[in-house]
Amino acid sequence: MIISLNWLKQFVKIDSPVEDLAELIGSRLVEVERVVDLGRRYQGAVIAQIKRVASHPGADRLSLVGVDPGPGRLFGNWRRGDGLVEVVCGASNLREGMKVVWLPPGAVLPASVDKKPETLSAKEVRGAVSAGMLASAKELALGDDHSGILEVDSDQPVGAGFAEAYQLNDYLLDIENKSLTHRPDCFGLIGFAREVAAISGQDFQTPKWLTALKPDLVPLDSALAPLELKATVDADLSERYQLVALDNLDASKTSPLLIQTWLARVGIRPISAAVDVTNYLMYLTGQPLHAFDLDKFLSVHPERKAQVAVRQAKPGESLTLIDGRTIRLNDQDIVICAGPVPVALAGAMGGASTAIDSSTKRLLLESATFNLYRLRNTQMRHGIFSEAVTRFTKGQPVAQTAPVLASAVRMLSDICLARRISQVVDVYPGPAKTPVIHLEVERLNRVLGTSFSAEEAVLILRRAEIDARQRQDELSVHPPYWRADLRIAEDVIEEIGRLSGYDHLPAALPLRPMSAALEDPLAVQAQVLRRALDKAGANEVLTYSFVSQSLISDAGQNSERAFKVVNALSGDLQHYRLSLTPSLLEKCRQNLKSGYQEFALFEIGKLHDKRGLDADGLPLERPSLALVYARSHAGNQPAYYAARRFAEHIAGSLKLRFEFKPLTNSDYNDQIVAPYMPKRSALLFVPGVKAPVGVVGELKDGVLQSLKLPPALAGLELDLAALAEVARPVSDYRPSGKYPGTEKDLTLRVPADLAYAEVARVIGQSLAKEPLDGRYRPLSIYRDPKRPEARHITFRIDLSDHRGTITTQRANQVIARLAAAAAEHLGARQV
Repeated sequence: MIISLNWLKQFVKIDSPVEDLAELIGSRLVEVERVVDLGRRYQGAVIAQIKRVASHPGADRLSLVGVDPGPGRLFGNWRRGDGLVEVVCGASNLREGMKVVWLPPGAVLPASVDKKPETLSAKEVRGAVSAGMLASAKELALGDDHSGILEVDSDQPVGAGFAEAYQLNDYLLDIENKSLTHRPDCFGLIGFAREVAAISGQDFQTPKWLTALKPDLVPLDSALAPLELKATVDADLSERYQLVALDNLDASKTSPLLIQTWLARVGIRPISAAVDVTNYLMYLTGQPLHAFDLDKFLSVHPERKAQVAVRQAKPGESLTLIDGRTIRLNDQDIVICAGPVPVALAGAMGGASTAIDSSTKRLLLESATFNLYRLRNTQMRHGIFSEAVTRFTKGQPVAQTAPVLASAVRMLSDICLARRISQVVDVYPGPAKTPVIHLEVERLNRVLGTSFSAEEAVLILRRAEIDARQRQDELSVHPPYWRADLRIAEDVIEEIGRLSGYDHLPAALPLRPMSAALEDPLAVQAQVLRRALDKAGANEVLTYSFVSQSLISDAGQNSERAFKVVNALSGDLQHYRLSLTPSLLEKCRQNLKSGYQEFALFEIGKLHDKRGLDADGLPLERPSLALVYARSHAGNQPAYYAARRFAEHIAGSLKLRFEFKPLTNSDYNDQIVAPYMPKRSALLFVPGVKAPVGVVGELKDGVLQSLKLPPALAGLELDLAALAEVARPVSDYRPSGKYPGTEKDLTLRVPADLAYAEVARVIGQSLAKEPLDGRYRPLSIYRDPKRPEARHITFRIDLSDHRGTITTQRANQVIARLAAAAAEHLGARQV
């Protein structure tokens, strides 16, 4: 955003050097990225008057123009005997008496200053010497018009410097407005001037026309046929919508040159009087306006009626914008309609079908506010970053629409001779109640470390036009309509500190008691898990906490259980996720498609579910860890066992042991287990804890098909809060073994309907009774087609003892005891 220093001076007194002002603004309001000296662009440019226009003897399309550059001895080298300077020019709008901008030899073309400076000289053109040039608006960097020479106002004195005449000896402050997103008032020059006055210790008064709640309007023209306007507005999309019709617009009129220079210097291209007026007021106040061609609007309406509708777009609708693009709309967009037909993208850009042009005679002028969250969505989806949508997405105050509309009607009446032919349509339920904020002076000083008196605090706030009153040792603050960011006492404390200058706060040691920060067990646990999974070869990812409704449905979950985001970034990020697994499945699909054949992804994040509230009455937020193992090929072993090994590795890193029990209709979160196949998944339990802490298993065929994934996928998801309650806080130390261990395989023949988890449980419990270090892991599960009543499960048993080497005989004895336990409890037989 660009701020003109000379324009700013129209509202606030500024005596300090521009560098000091930029530093003050940077320390108390917003960062100033750079200061541009605009005046150097127009050095040497002079206002001259055309005294003679003659045909060029050597070119039909050129003219010899005699211009008077003013009295005095200046430019003596270029004056002819009659005192005029001769310039060769090809413009068609030249006439005697016309006042123009003359760029003498030696001057730099203004439009080239910031690119490749082009210095002018006296040149011979078809046999005639041209002393410099007469400049168009484009050559003066005042717009894109180069169809003719720029005509300056007739009351400007001949010989005056162009920069001095139009206040172009100016400095431009290029500010970083991203830190002002909470301050819509500062997106208007008047609001910015108010802040500059406040931080420089001056009083400020907003122009009365801008604070009028019921501004005076240009009266209806009784000589013209009145027009009945109607508007239907969705209150959720527009808090206030105003509209008025104008007739008798003289499209040949241009806005005053001074207004054109104000707009051009801040980066807004002058176009026509009607457009320039709306842009001028938008920059001045921060309130965007939009003008429709009334006759085009009526031609679009099926019944040729002046009936406006503000509604959300319907999927499948399209709209051609004034920039020539045709966009497809969805139900997140707000559209302005002529009856049922969309003619503009509300708050963002007008439609081509109702755009004003040189033939426009009648206008519909709109002043409104729109749902800023919807507009942010529209802005990002359609890539529209206009000056208007930038301001609308900051939340403009509804009280400002009426005075800005009234001012626009008045300016169009003065400049373009427009006449009002309708009443103002005002769809507005009424102003909301402004909060009154109470703040004790003692609390203000305690927080800031200052010693402000109540009188000093009141004075600081009033300089920013914040109504503050003193009641003994308490402040009563009534924020103005443009300060929606002031709602609680802390806001007022921050405001006083900022306006007075944080750099002026006294330096002192902290007075509040200091204590060491306690470790967050969940954060410590998360770090342990990250390191463990990283060592195990898994890759951590970070995905959005928001997901699409289609992903929730594809994962077999219920979207009604998910919180919906009102101001979603896009249609694909509308719901809080119910579990982490679906997000990882999406990433698996992308990686498999990119050619990765085998990998594991994990994420640590939070889940949100509408069921249940926490102790503070807020939605439950559960920390969770999810992992998905993916393989592009079938492999020799079911994917379940790979996911299970990761689960066991996680348990080991937390000094725990998991028990795997069949996934049945339990009390565990049904949305977490929804993607998992019941017969090929298990619930995870910690011995001695009744409730499960997670789930591990393969995904349902329907989920894999919906997400276009191969069958060799398995995953797990753990409740980290539940794990933190049972994890051992202190790790046991055991020195590395000095003696080699050994491995033995144990194959058991068990009934076909016996769950693997039961076999593993018996092996694990039996192994834990042995006076040595023992671990087991599954190697294979085999079913003989000729004997379907049974299957073979092979375990690899790792044995070691820190006291000595394990002999083959001792290892065989351990295997025999494990087989005996399996036979006793399960009816298994060693093979």
